[in-house]
Amino acid sequence: MIALAIETSSRRGGVALARAADACGGVELLACETIEEGMRHGEALMPAIERCLEQAGLGYGALDLVVAGTGPGSYTGVRVGLATARALAFAHGLEVLAVPSFDAIAAVCAPPAGGGEIVVLRNAYQGAIYRGRYAAERSAAGGARRRGAIELLRRERALEGIEPPALLVGDGLALLEPPALEGFERQPEHTDAPADALVRIGLARALAGERTPPAALLPLYLRPPLGGGR
Repeated sequence: MIALAIETSSRRGGVALARAADACGGVELLACETIEEGMRHGEALMPAIERCLEQAGLGYGALDLVVAGTGPGSYTGVRVGLATARALAFAHGLEVLAVPSFDAIAAVCAPPAGGGEIVVLRNAYQGAIYRGRYAAERSAAGGARRRGAIELLRRERALEGIEPPALLVGDGLALLEPPALEGFERQPEHTDAPADALVRIGLARALAGERTPPAALLPLYLRPPLGGGR
Protein backbone atom coordinates (compact mmCIF):
# COMPACT_ATOMS: atom_id res chain seq x y z
CA MET A 1 0.00 0.00 0.00
CA ILE A 2 1.31 3.45 -0.97
CA ALA A 3 -0.10 6.55 0.74
CA LEU A 4 0.09 10.28 0.16
CA ALA A 5 -0.32 12.48 3.26
CA ILE A 6 -1.49 16.10 3.11
CA GLU A 7 -1.09 18.38 6.13
CA THR A 8 -2.15 22.04 5.97
CA SER A 9 -3.45 22.91 9.45
CA SER A 10 -0.74 25.44 10.36
CA ARG A 11 1.45 28.09 8.73
CA ARG A 12 3.97 25.43 7.72
CA GLY A 13 2.40 22.53 5.87
CA GLY A 14 3.68 19.48 4.07
CA VAL A 15 3.09 16.39 1.99
CA ALA A 16 4.69 12.96 2.22
CA LEU A 17 4.67 9.68 0.32
CA ALA A 18 5.26 6.34 2.01
CA ARG A 19 4.89 2.63 1.36
CA ALA A 20 3.82 -0.03 3.84
CA ALA A 21 6.94 -2.19 3.92
CA ASP A 22 5.36 -5.15 5.71
CA ALA A 23 2.20 -6.27 7.48
CA CYS A 24 3.80 -5.60 10.88
CA GLY A 25 3.67 -1.84 10.54
CA GLY A 26 6.97 -1.14 8.82
CA VAL A 27 6.87 2.01 6.67
CA GLU A 28 9.27 3.17 3.95
CA LEU A 29 9.25 6.94 3.50
CA LEU A 30 9.53 7.67 -0.23
CA ALA A 31 9.45 11.47 -0.36
CA CYS A 32 8.56 14.47 1.77
CA GLU A 33 8.05 18.17 0.97
CA THR A 34 7.59 21.09 3.35
CA ILE A 35 5.38 24.06 2.50
CA GLU A 36 7.24 26.82 4.27
CA GLU A 37 5.64 29.52 6.38
CA GLY A 38 4.54 32.43 4.23
CA MET A 39 3.61 30.28 1.23
CA ARG A 40 -0.08 29.99 0.34
CA HIS A 41 -1.21 26.40 0.77
CA GLY A 42 -3.66 26.74 -2.11
CA GLU A 43 -0.84 27.70 -4.48
CA ALA A 44 1.95 25.52 -3.10
CA LEU A 45 0.16 22.24 -2.34
CA MET A 46 -0.21 20.66 -5.78
CA PRO A 47 3.36 21.55 -6.88
CA ALA A 48 4.63 19.96 -3.65
CA ILE A 49 2.63 16.79 -4.36
CA GLU A 50 3.99 16.68 -7.92
CA ARG A 51 7.57 17.04 -6.65
CA CYS A 52 7.05 14.19 -4.19
CA LEU A 53 5.72 11.92 -6.91
CA GLU A 54 8.61 12.84 -9.21
CA GLN A 55 11.16 12.25 -6.44
CA ALA A 56 9.68 8.81 -5.77
CA GLY A 57 9.40 7.98 -9.47
CA LEU A 58 5.66 7.39 -9.16
CA GLY A 59 2.46 8.52 -10.83
CA TYR A 60 -0.98 8.95 -9.31
CA GLY A 61 -1.88 5.47 -10.52
CA ALA A 62 0.57 3.98 -8.02
CA LEU A 63 -1.25 5.49 -5.03
CA ASP A 64 -3.74 3.57 -2.91
CA LEU A 65 -4.59 6.01 -0.11
CA VAL A 66 -4.75 9.71 0.70
CA VAL A 67 -4.18 10.57 4.38
CA ALA A 68 -5.56 14.00 5.25
CA GLY A 69 -4.75 16.03 8.36
CA THR A 70 -8.02 17.43 9.71
CA GLY A 71 -6.67 19.97 12.22
CA PRO A 72 -7.67 21.68 14.39
CA GLY A 73 -5.88 24.80 13.26
CA SER A 74 -6.14 27.12 10.30
CA TYR A 75 -9.66 26.52 9.02
CA THR A 76 -8.81 27.84 5.55
CA GLY A 77 -5.63 25.77 5.40
CA VAL A 78 -7.38 22.58 6.46
CA ARG A 79 -10.16 23.14 3.94
CA VAL A 80 -7.58 23.50 1.15
CA GLY A 81 -5.93 20.23 2.16
CA LEU A 82 -9.18 18.30 2.47
CA ALA A 83 -10.53 19.62 -0.83
CA THR A 84 -7.33 18.49 -2.52
CA ALA A 85 -7.54 15.06 -0.87
CA ARG A 86 -11.15 14.62 -2.00
CA ALA A 87 -10.34 15.73 -5.54
CA LEU A 88 -7.41 13.31 -5.83
CA ALA A 89 -9.44 10.46 -4.38
CA PHE A 90 -12.26 11.07 -6.86
CA ALA A 91 -10.00 11.55 -9.87
CA HIS A 92 -7.79 8.52 -9.24
CA GLY A 93 -10.06 6.13 -7.36
CA LEU A 94 -8.13 6.37 -4.08
CA GLU A 95 -9.25 5.52 -0.57
CA VAL A 96 -9.19 8.26 2.07
CA LEU A 97 -8.32 8.37 5.76
CA ALA A 98 -8.75 11.38 8.06
CA VAL A 99 -6.22 11.83 10.87
CA PRO A 100 -6.31 14.69 13.41
CA SER A 101 -3.19 16.79 12.93
CA PHE A 102 -2.47 16.72 16.67
CA ASP A 103 -1.92 12.95 16.42
CA ALA A 104 1.11 13.62 14.21
CA ILE A 105 2.48 16.27 16.57
CA ALA A 106 2.23 13.92 19.56
CA ALA A 107 3.80 11.07 17.58
CA VAL A 108 7.13 12.88 17.20
CA CYS A 109 7.39 13.89 20.88
CA ALA A 110 9.40 11.69 23.21
CA PRO A 111 7.28 10.79 26.26
CA PRO A 112 8.22 12.81 29.35
CA ALA A 113 10.32 11.35 32.11
CA GLY A 114 8.21 9.63 34.72
CA GLY A 115 5.56 8.41 32.29
CA GLY A 116 3.49 11.59 32.17
CA GLU A 117 1.15 12.41 29.32
CA ILE A 118 1.82 14.52 26.22
CA VAL A 119 -0.43 17.58 25.92
CA VAL A 120 -0.62 19.40 22.58
CA LEU A 121 -1.66 23.06 22.94
CA ARG A 122 -2.32 25.16 19.84
CA ASN A 123 -3.30 28.83 19.77
CA ALA A 124 -6.95 29.03 18.69
CA TYR A 125 -7.01 32.85 19.01
CA GLN A 126 -9.78 34.88 20.66
CA GLY A 127 -8.32 33.85 24.04
CA ALA A 128 -8.73 30.13 23.37
CA ILE A 129 -6.49 27.08 23.03
CA TYR A 130 -6.99 23.77 21.26
CA ARG A 131 -5.93 20.90 23.54
CA GLY A 132 -5.19 17.27 22.80
CA ARG A 133 -4.09 14.80 25.49
CA TYR A 134 -2.02 11.70 24.70
CA ALA A 135 -0.84 8.80 26.80
CA ALA A 136 2.89 8.12 27.02
CA GLU A 137 2.56 4.63 25.55
CA ARG A 138 2.35 4.19 21.79
CA SER A 139 -0.73 2.86 20.04
CA ALA A 140 -0.53 -0.32 17.98
CA ALA A 141 -2.53 1.49 15.27
CA GLY A 142 0.09 4.20 14.84
CA GLY A 143 1.32 7.08 16.97
CA ALA A 144 0.53 8.19 20.49
CA ARG A 145 -2.73 7.08 22.07
CA ARG A 146 -5.16 10.01 22.32
CA ARG A 147 -7.11 10.42 25.56
CA GLY A 148 -10.59 11.55 24.61
CA ALA A 149 -11.57 14.18 22.10
CA ILE A 150 -9.51 17.22 21.13
CA GLU A 151 -11.01 20.24 22.93
CA LEU A 152 -11.32 23.99 22.53
CA LEU A 153 -10.85 25.69 25.90
CA ARG A 154 -10.44 29.19 27.24
CA ARG A 155 -6.76 29.70 27.91
CA GLU A 156 -7.26 29.90 31.67
CA ARG A 157 -8.64 26.35 31.54
CA ALA A 158 -6.01 24.91 29.20
CA LEU A 159 -4.18 23.04 31.97
CA GLU A 160 -7.29 21.97 33.86
CA GLY A 161 -6.82 18.35 34.93
CA ILE A 162 -3.17 18.27 33.78
CA GLU A 163 -0.48 17.50 36.35
CA PRO A 164 3.32 17.06 36.21
CA PRO A 165 5.05 15.05 34.98
CA ALA A 166 3.52 15.99 31.65
CA LEU A 167 5.04 17.31 28.45
CA LEU A 168 3.39 20.45 27.07
CA VAL A 169 3.99 21.16 23.38
CA GLY A 170 2.83 23.74 20.86
CA ASP A 171 2.46 27.48 20.37
CA GLY A 172 -0.42 27.61 22.85
CA LEU A 173 2.22 27.68 25.60
CA ALA A 174 2.89 31.33 24.78
CA LEU A 175 -0.63 32.22 25.94
CA LEU A 176 -0.16 30.81 29.44
CA GLU A 177 1.25 32.59 32.47
CA PRO A 178 4.74 31.36 33.48
CA PRO A 179 3.68 30.33 37.03
CA ALA A 180 1.11 27.94 35.54
CA LEU A 181 3.87 26.15 33.62
CA GLU A 182 6.13 25.38 36.57
CA GLY A 183 6.95 21.69 36.95
CA PHE A 184 6.02 20.77 33.37
CA GLU A 185 8.36 19.74 30.59
CA ARG A 186 7.86 22.16 27.70
CA GLN A 187 8.55 22.00 23.96
CA PRO A 188 6.85 25.04 22.37
CA GLU A 189 8.69 24.43 19.09
CA HIS A 190 6.48 21.40 18.31
CA THR A 191 3.80 23.50 16.61
CA ASP A 192 3.48 21.99 13.13
CA ALA A 193 2.25 18.49 12.33
CA PRO A 194 4.97 16.70 10.31
CA ALA A 195 3.62 15.15 7.11
CA ASP A 196 6.00 12.19 7.43
CA ALA A 197 4.52 11.37 10.85
CA LEU A 198 1.01 11.78 9.44
CA VAL A 199 1.63 9.33 6.61
CA ARG A 200 3.10 6.73 9.00
CA ILE A 201 0.07 6.98 11.27
CA GLY A 202 -2.29 6.83 8.31
CA LEU A 203 -0.68 3.72 6.85
CA ALA A 204 -0.73 1.92 10.20
CA ARG A 205 -4.40 2.72 10.73
CA ALA A 206 -5.32 1.83 7.14
CA LEU A 207 -3.65 -1.55 7.51
CA ALA A 208 -5.75 -2.02 10.66
CA GLY A 209 -8.86 -1.47 8.54
CA GLU A 210 -9.66 2.21 9.12
CA ARG A 211 -11.07 4.33 6.28
CA THR A 212 -13.01 7.60 5.99
CA PRO A 213 -15.88 8.05 3.51
CA PRO A 214 -14.98 11.04 1.30
CA ALA A 215 -18.22 12.79 2.31
CA ALA A 216 -17.12 12.56 5.96
CA LEU A 217 -13.73 14.16 5.28
CA LEU A 218 -14.35 17.39 7.21
CA PRO A 219 -12.21 19.88 9.16
CA LEU A 220 -11.97 19.32 12.90
CA TYR A 221 -13.53 22.69 13.67
CA LEU A 222 -14.54 23.10 17.30
CA ARG A 223 -16.17 26.54 17.41
CA PRO A 224 -18.38 28.03 18.77
CA PRO A 225 -17.79 26.94 22.36
CA LEU A 226 -16.71 29.88 24.45
CA GLY A 227 -19.88 31.38 25.87
CA GLY A 228 -20.45 28.60 28.39
CA GLY A 229 -16.92 28.29 29.71
CA ARG A 230 -15.38 26.24 26.90
